[in-house]
This record gives sequence, C-alpha cells and structure tokens, in this order.
Amino acid sequence: LDRGPLTVPFTSYLPQIIAITFIRLLGGGNVAWLLLGRVFALSVYLALGYIAIKIIPFAKRAITVLLLAPTSMQVAASFSYDCMLNACSLLFVAYVLFLAYEKKSVSLKDWVILILSSVIMSPIKVIYLALVFLVFLIPNNKMNRNNVKVLMSKIALLATNLLAVLVSRITSITNLIGSSEYNNTTGEIVKGYDIETIIRNPLKVIVLWVNTIRVKTVDYLRHTFGGVETANGIHISWLIISLFLVLVVLALIVEKNEKLIDFKGKIVSLGICVVLFGALLLTFTLSTDLVTLKSAYIMGIQGRYFLPFLPLVFIGLQGKTILAKHSIQIQLIVAVYF
Repeated sequence: LDRGPLTVPFTSYLPQIIAITFIRLLGGGNVAWLLLGRVFALSVYLALGYIAIKIIPFAKRAITVLLLAPTSMQVAASFSYDCMLNACSLLFVAYVLFLAYEKKSVSLKDWVILILSSVIMSPIKVIYLALVFLVFLIPNNKMNRNNVKVLMSKIALLATNLLAVLVSRITSITNLIGSSEYNNTTGEIVKGYDIETIIRNPLKVIVLWVNTIRVKTVDYLRHTFGGVETANGIHISWLIISLFLVLVVLALIVEKNEKLIDFKGKIVSLGICVVLFGALLLTFTLSTDLVTLKSAYIMGIQGRYFLPFLPLVFIGLQGKTILAKHSIQIQLIVAVYF
C-alpha cells in the first residue's frame, strides 16, 4: 500500500497470492495469510531450486550454498518478488545447460518449461532478459529441425520475453529513459544522467562506475551473503558472511570426474554476466532518484541483485587447477546448516 499499485505481473507473487486466497476462503485473518504466504513462497523456492540443482550439469555444490545463504533465504521466505525471480532464473539457467550439455534431444515440453520460467523471470527486473540469450548454447542438431527453423525458435523465445517485458513494464522503461530532472526533498531541481548525457560524457560515466565498484564492493559482498542490514534491520556478523564466502570458494573446487563447461560455454556465461552487471550499473545511473551529475558513486544497488546471475559466474570460474581428492559434500551441508 505504501508503494502504490504493483509494477510487475501478478505471476511475480503467485505463491503468496495462492496462500492469501486459500486463507481468505477459510475465513482466516491477516496473521494467518502473512505466515502461510511466506511458507508457500519458501516452498516454491525450495522446490524449483531442488529441480534446478538436480539437473544443472555444473557447479552444483557452490550454487546450493548460494541458494541457502542468509540473503537468499530471507527473500525466499517473504512477500518479495525476488523469491520467484531467483527461483525461475536458476531454473531457466539450469534447464538451458541441461538441454545443451546433457539431454540428447529437445522436445516441446522442454520449450514450454523454458518459456514459462523465462516469461515469469524477465518482467520482474528487465535487465535479466539478457539471461535468455543463454538459449543459443543449445546445439541445433538436438532440435530435429533445420538450422533456420532452430534459429527462428530461439529468436521467438527471446521475442516472447521482450514482448512480455514491454507489455508489463512499459511505464517503468519510459520513466527510466525520460526526463532526468527531479525534485529532491529540498524542492530543488537537480540534473541527473540521461541517455544523451551519457553519450556526450562517457569518461564521466566510466569514472562514476569505477568509483562505485571501488567503494561499494564490500557492501555488495555483505548484502549477497549476509542480508541487507539498513533496509531490514537484520544484523548478521561479518564472521557469518565471511564463512559463507569461504564455503562458496570450497564448493567451487572440482572433484574427480566432475564435468566442467566447455570454453564456448564459459565465454557465453561470463559474457552474459558482464552485460548484466553493466546493465545494472546503467539502470541505476539513469535513476534520477539515486544518482545526480554531482554523485561520486551509484547508490541503491544491493548484493541480492547479483543472485540471479551468480550461478553463471560460478560455472564460468570453475577449472581443474585444484582438484579435491575426496568429496566434502557432507561437510558443506553441515556447515551451511550451522
């Protein structure tokens, strides 16, 4: 109510909506639907996360640790749309890589899963539309069609997501690329960045981005593995945040006979991550509520915004420079639990 009407499709809150409807039909009160909404959201997150971890060919242990980190769990058991965003983005990534590297042929059912998971994901935060380009990793010979029809199918998936984004988020997109002037709390009109300003002053934007990465990296690390203290009043010690980071690093160590993504897959995966990080910086640069021409760095970006594409970073980083002699899977599970 404080933030006005929903700016994202209702599918972004589907588990919570089902819970609220169910409780209202039973005549329950607000506390009941609040609690059940969280339970439903967490259940969907865990179910989709389990399927994704089961089918993804690479970096299973590191992604599991990431999914169970404090920030991931906090948004999963809440009324935030990040629950569906994180779950559907991981499911989409996992399914594409499963089709590209494990399954022998792609069926109609596979396309339906890709469409449903991506169409829910993309409109929530527009920049994650870039994840859909991962579909071009699927070999053409797995689709039992000629190359032209296969290419058209992949482009159709991308176009479907683009259409879903335009239909549901056109107002947000228009506001973002529109006027760069706004009234701040003092009533003063302050000039912010717009597309024209960025094109005319690329060096100023580069300095802004470099300063942001230099100043805010520690905050991003804290937010990714420990929760957002300022927004939610959650005080998690640096010991826990550091230990989760250590667990991720340990989980990235490759075991004997474990599969690694090929060179082409690494390039595509890491390339998409670079594009997404750049799109994130650009989006907040254009946000006149957070950044002005006088700003030294970008405010507002939180570590949880990296969660949808961090699995691709993990997959791209894995190598066989260090090999584990024995599996530490049980130890990782126990450590994450504690």
